[in-house]
Amino acid sequence: MHAEEEVKQQEKITQDVEKKSRDRRVLYSKVARCFPLINESNLIASDLGRHVKFTPKLLNVLPDDVTSENDLDPENWEKILKIEVANSDYGLIWLWDVEKFEDRLSMMKEMLEEYQRMTHVTPVPPEDDPYWDPPEEHLIGKAYYSLKALGLLFDNPFDLHIISTQGGDAGTLKMNINPIEIDEEDCPEAPEEVVGTKISFDVEISEATNLPSSHANNVYCTYDFWKEETRITSTVPMHNENP
Repeated sequence: MHAEEEVKQQEKITQDVEKKSRDRRVLYSKVARCFPLINESNLIASDLGRHVKFTPKLLNVLPDDVTSENDLDPENWEKILKIEVANSDYGLIWLWDVEKFEDRLSMMKEMLEEYQRMTHVTPVPPEDDPYWDPPEEHLIGKAYYSLKALGLLFDNPFDLHIISTQGGDAGTLKMNINPIEIDEEDCPEAPEEVVGTKISFDVEISEATNLPSSHANNVYCTYDFWKEETRITSTVPMHNENP
C-alpha cells in the first residue's frame, strides 16, 4: 500500500510538471505573437502624437494562502500576460488583457486611417478614445503573516515584505496581531492547549514603506483571515509612498 501511494504521488508530481511546461509554452507563444502588435501600437501612438506606451508584462498570480515554503516559490506561481498601457496624456496606467488590447488596436488603426485622410485627428470624448479607460485599481502586491505566535497568545509585530505581482519587492508592511483580554497566566505552553478556545485579537496594520511610486496613490489594504470575510482598511488619500 505504501509503495502504491508513492507511485501515485510521483505520477501527480510528473503530471504537474508537464502541465506547467505546457502552460509556459502556451504563454510564451502568446507573448511572441503580441510583440509585433505592441510595436505597431506604439508606432501608431507616435504617428498620432499620443503620449502612450504599450509594454508586455508577465505577472504572477500570487497565492491567497501559504501553507508551506513551496507556496512562496515563484516557479510554482501561475503566470498571466497583461499589456501595460502608460498614458501620459491622462496621467494614468492600465493593465489590459490581450483580447482587449487587440480590440483597441483595431480602433487605433481606424483613427490613424482617419488622420491620414484628414491630416488631423478629430477630437473624441474619453469614452470613445481607444487610449482611455476609467481609472482602475492596481494590486501593488501581497504580504504573508504567520499565525504561529497566535497559538501561544503572543503578539508578533513584524515587518512583512510585500511581494510584487512581477515577483520583486514592492515595499514593506508593518503589521501585528495582538491577542486581547489575555492575562499572563492564561498563556499556554503549547498551541494545542488553546484548541477550541475563543480568542479575541486586534489586527494592526500601522504603515507601509517604500511603495512603488507609480502605484502609490490612494493606497489601502485588504486582508483575509481563515473563514472570515475580507476586511478593508481605510484609504490613505493622494500620493504617498510611505503611508
